[in-house]
Parts: sequence; structure tokens; C-alpha cells
Amino acid sequence: RPKILQSVCLAAGINYRTEMKSIFEKLIAIFSRKPKPRIKKVLICVGHSRMGDKGAVSRGNVSEWAYNQYVAERLREKLTERSISSTVISETPFKSYQKSCSYLAEQSWGFDCVIELHFNSHSPSANGFEYLYCAGSEKGKKLAEAFRKIHSEVVPGQKDRGIKAIGRGGRGYGFLSKTKPPAAILEPFFASNAKEWVLFDGMELELAQIYCDALVDYLA
Repeated sequence: RPKILQSVCLAAGINYRTEMKSIFEKLIAIFSRKPKPRIKKVLICVGHSRMGDKGAVSRGNVSEWAYNQYVAERLREKLTERSISSTVISETPFKSYQKSCSYLAEQSWGFDCVIELHFNSHSPSANGFEYLYCAGSEKGKKLAEAFRKIHSEVVPGQKDRGIKAIGRGGRGYGFLSKTKPPAAILEPFFASNAKEWVLFDGMELELAQIYCDALVDYLA
């Protein structure tokens, strides 16, 4: 075959050695190419997205779902700017909590991580931020810590309640335990606390930025 190629090159007036060198250089270039990095994907779930559930109501009469639906869309935009793909789920077609969790789990396939956006509500004096993950999930713990770290740096005066491992029967366990990718529930403030509501009312963009920075760090 090399002799045949030589004859063809000779007939065509092509230098055989030069042509072979060119072929080898092209092959080396092809096999030396670095594969394009895979685009990271985040699933953003708005808390209380099941039918008939809007979650808690803030001191400013804003529902948990409405507040976080806006944060979710701003977060999606910010992640796009950082070349991270994301999908927002703000409604599920079920009234049942368990069915809603199963639905979100099915939708989470193929994502690198899943987050669910909330705000806390308790007594008027309760305050601070916390991030929840499924007990036993090291990646979930790392994800929750990424949010806690950035939040504490950006809002140093707010009480840091830490990250919390949620076991069977704990709040949010159905969501945290069913998703295949690492998951975290985000509880950035208590909307039942007048001071914290004043702090975060109208701060959806800033909160979305905290979440974006945390996700960038986690996915790095």
C-alpha cells in the first residue's frame, strides 16, 4: 500500500514524504485536542410548588412561593452568565407532598445538583439562615456548606445557624432523599421576623447572587 501511495503521489506531482508528514501532523492535531468541558447543570426548585400550596406568608404579606419564584428566575439568569445551565421548576401537578417529591426526583436526572428555595417562618424572634442536606450525603453536605459559606461572608451580621443534616422524618427529607443528584434546601432568613423581612424584602437579586456564587464554587 505505501508503494501504491507513492506511485499515486508521483503521478500527481506530490512529494510523498511531504504528504505523509502533513497527514501525521493532522492526526496528531486531532488526537491532541482537549475535549470541551461538560456544561454543568443545576435544577432550581421553588419550594411549595405543589397544587394549592404557597408556603408561609411573610410579615409583608408575600407568600414563600411568590418570593422564591422571582429569586429562582434571577438565579437562572445569573447562572447563564457564568456558563452554567439551569432549569426552574415552580409548579408540580400534584397536591400530595410525596408525589410532588417523586416528580421532582424524576425531573432531576442528568443534573449535577438540585436546590429547593424557601424562607423560614416561626416565632417573631426566630432569626438567621440555615442550609439543609440529606443525612449521610457527603456531596449534599458540601453543597449546603457552599451556600452557608458565601451567605456568611456577604451578610456577616446575620445569625449563622449552620448546615443541618436531615434524617428520616425530618422536614424536607422527602425532597432531599429522593433526588439522585446532591440536594440542598435553602433557608436564608425568617420572614416571620420583622427585621429580617425588612432586610431581605426587595433583595431578591442580591440573594440570587449569593446562590449563584455558592453554586459556582461547588461546581468548580
